[in-house]
Amino acid sequence: MQRVTSPTPSQCCAPHGLHEHVTSAAAEDVEPAWDRTFHKTRDFFRGYRDARTGHLLYNFGSLDGGVGSVWNARQIFFVTSGMKYARAIPEIYNHAMAKQWADLAQIARHRYNRPVKFAGVMTTHTSRNRGMKPRDAHNVLARALASRVGSSAPDVPATLTNIVAAD
Repeated sequence: MQRVTSPTPSQCCAPHGLHEHVTSAAAEDVEPAWDRTFHKTRDFFRGYRDARTGHLLYNFGSLDGGVGSVWNARQIFFVTSGMKYARAIPEIYNHAMAKQWADLAQIARHRYNRPVKFAGVMTTHTSRNRGMKPRDAHNVLARALASRVGSSAPDVPATLTNIVAAD
């Protein structure tokens, strides 16, 4: 995991009188396979929480096979919605990934009595890779959630991100 520290909005914007108009957030590409022990990820999220910035921390990662494949439900839920500031922007590249997130949402609802807090979806679609288009990824996740969780399925805002590599 690569972490980049940037100046705060006050540091950048105050000299120009813009600091009252800018808010910030953080994001992390959280993927269990990159930190199989969960220690580094847990420490990063705890540090962010303890800093009490009041800003959201977006997890734009995957579940690498789903709950129990690498991390357990408690670990995955912590970095997607369990930590106060955490929000999920799941990578949805195929139907299997949507099902993994729907399974997590069902576990969170029943085990923790809390929803997964989604902030949108992320995918990669180009004319060459035949990946899901952003709206399709959103719809596939919404359908998987409705199928797995039912009427108490969490909302997924139609915030869409499509990653395209520069040629």
